[in-house]
Amino acid sequence: MIVKDQEIADSINETNDDHLYKELMGHVIGKEKHVIAITQEKFDDSLIVFFDKKENNDLPKPIQIKEDEVKKEKTVIEKAVDLFGEEIVEVSED
Repeated sequence: MIVKDQEIADSINETNDDHLYKELMGHVIGKEKHVIAITQEKFDDSLIVFFDKKENNDLPKPIQIKEDEVKKEKTVIEKAVDLFGEEIVEVSED
């Protein structure tokens, strides 16, 4: 995905919501895909390097992106138990 500036690219690339971007791509193109954001300037530079390497038959081997498991956010109760221990945390519905 090409974005306006590096700050936006970083926020997309470093998010814990990658599964949401994959779902979006599933709706847009019909197949879930890993999303990587890059600025137009970096894209243009990378494209030049790519074509130079292709012309010189010097492209690296493709890599496979290992899909991370979706990280489940902890609830407030789980965070409290982690912090204070089960002996101290008591949950009531009052």
